[in-house]
Amino acid sequence: MPWFFLASGIFALVSATLNWSWLKETDRARAFIERLGEPGARGLYLAIGLILTGLGTWMLLFAEAA
Repeated sequence: MPWFFLASGIFALVSATLNWSWLKETDRARAFIERLGEPGARGLYLAIGLILTGLGTWMLLFAEAA
């Protein structure tokens, strides 16, 4: 399970950093873009990526050791 969070977080970080347009063409993404604007939606993807990457890293380092 930690690998899923880590991979999802890295994917979100890379997609926000490289500004992949195909990711923003889904209906759910359009809703975020309409409300937050494109820079805001990109920032949201960055924040989600950081949270997921941090959670996955924490789970790998600490949760499985217990």
